[in-house]
Amino acid sequence: MAVRRVAPLNQELLSPAIQNGVPRAVKYWEIIADNLSKGGWSWGCVSTVDSDGRTIFVADTHRGDGQRFIVRAEEKLTAFVELESVIRACGELS
Repeated sequence: MAVRRVAPLNQELLSPAIQNGVPRAVKYWEIIADNLSKGGWSWGCVSTVDSDGRTIFVADTHRGDGQRFIVRAEEKLTAFVELESVIRACGELS
């Protein structure tokens, strides 16, 4: 199991999408999460407050073969970008 702490990205970027024929903003973490799901990964994300009063996000992804990655970051987008990065580096996501 790999656990990494990463620095935050400066902004939560948005991308346009269409839902029921109406454009809506999609956050990039949602796109990454969708790609993880399409790649056979189950994922989850929670936010909590650490002992110093800071909000942190913990995101994890795993699949049936026992592979699992857990990331802790100060922003949700940062956590998902790091998950995607480590999975791609292992050659497990196209």
